[in-house]
Amino acid sequence: MLTIIEAENYLKIGVELTPGAWGQHSISVGTNARLIAERVPEMDSDMAYIMGLMHDIGSRAGIKGILHIFDGYDFMMSLGQEELARICLTHSFPIKDVSTFFGKYDCTASQKDFLGNFLVNVQYDNYDILIQLCDAISLPFAE
Repeated sequence: MLTIIEAENYLKIGVELTPGAWGQHSISVGTNARLIAERVPEMDSDMAYIMGLMHDIGSRAGIKGILHIFDGYDFMMSLGQEELARICLTHSFPIKDVSTFFGKYDCTASQKDFLGNFLVNVQYDNYDILIQLCDAISLPFAE
């Protein structure tokens, strides 16, 4: 797992590459995930924070629809971060069905097939559910 400092640095670099509200949103998701995880004995609040920071890291490659989850997955896999790569894919799917994405399908047919198979076969854990929840309730900070 990345350290907090590494995750914060990757997010900072990502926002420099592609400025936008997604960076503040990611901080909000991470902060909310940490606050909730601190109250759940089985959860690691630092890991929840890092996962929240990294869930939309694919946006570093540009503001896109569903393609941001693949960009994040590929980036995290290139760093050997399988747990974070998983969160990049699962955070947009509280229902494990590829057709439930709320947004633009700008991915290839093979990517959509990969995602469909991934979702069918993955067993969500508390971190997947936590990041899905925090993604849904977290807005960028007011400036």
